[in-house]
Amino acid sequence: MIFLMILNQLQSLAVFLIYAQIGCALIGSLGALYNGVLLINLAIALFALVAIESNSQSLGRTYAVLLFCALLLDISWLILFTQEIWSISAETYGTFFIFSVKLTMAMEMIGFFVRLSSSLFVRIDS
Repeated sequence: MIFLMILNQLQSLAVFLIYAQIGCALIGSLGALYNGVLLINLAIALFALVAIESNSQSLGRTYAVLLFCALLLDISWLILFTQEIWSISAETYGTFFIFSVKLTMAMEMIGFFVRLSSSLFVRIDS
């Protein structure tokens, strides 16, 4: 009985983290550049909701693989573009453009840490 309550609480926390990923992806995808990875992360988070709601083991395993790939993609994106985004000059681009690109970077970083913490729940659930 207690095990089921703990499992339900973990599932609720996992769903909350997925909603946080969706929120970060939606907000970050409004940026002017570099937002393709956020749209990929949005698709993976929506797939995760389907996997959780259907209680399918095969969808859960597929999500675990997609989550691992998303983490690799996030790390690659952060390595490739963080320095470039951080050093965008205000003289070349407008203030709103710079704000939108830095917002994209911030949402990518927050989403990465949320996905990283979600990966711990995937390991616990397995």
